[in-house]
Order: sequence, then C-alpha cells, then structure tokens
Amino acid sequence: MFDEAFSKMDGPNQRTLLDFYRAIGLQVVIAAPTEKRAVVYENLDYIIDVFRSGDVSLAESIRIKDRARTEMRAANPQNVTDDELAERLGLKASAAE
Repeated sequence: MFDEAFSKMDGPNQRTLLDFYRAIGLQVVIAAPTEKRAVVYENLDYIIDVFRSGDVSLAESIRIKDRARTEMRAANPQNVTDDELAERLGLKASAAE
C-alpha cells in the first residue's frame, strides 16, 4: 500500500516502477487524491473510488482495460519525443511555412 508515493514522480518513472512491481508479481495499492490521480491512470488496472457522507461509505470500482491504458499513454505528452510533440501541436508545419 502506497499513500501518494508517486505524486512527485513523472509518468515514465511511475510506469517503470509499476511495471517492475508487476513483473515481480507484487500487487500495488495506491492512495491518491482525485486531483493527482490523472498522472497515474495510464499505469493502473483498477480505480476504486471511496465516497463518504456522514456514516455512509460507498466504493465504486472501475477497470481500466488495456486499450484505454494504451490510448492514455499515447496521449500523454511525457511519452513522446520533442519532434512528435511539435508535430501534434502543429509547430512543425508552422515552422516550415
């Protein structure tokens, strides 16, 4: 169980560490506030949201499938080269004109 352990780590390093944990058969549980979770989504298998209102708690489980994880990684600017990012932003076409 890690409580905000990846909050200061960039996406590629998170992925490397979580891939290592997966390779050695370690199941990792990460606690993170909502505003910080977007950084780790592409490296997760499940998201379990826990909501509390007074004495009542509710848990909701969401499975992230392989295709969604792949698409999130592809959309993450930290996972592309500078040239690929410039092309996505249309900077290469603008510089050539």
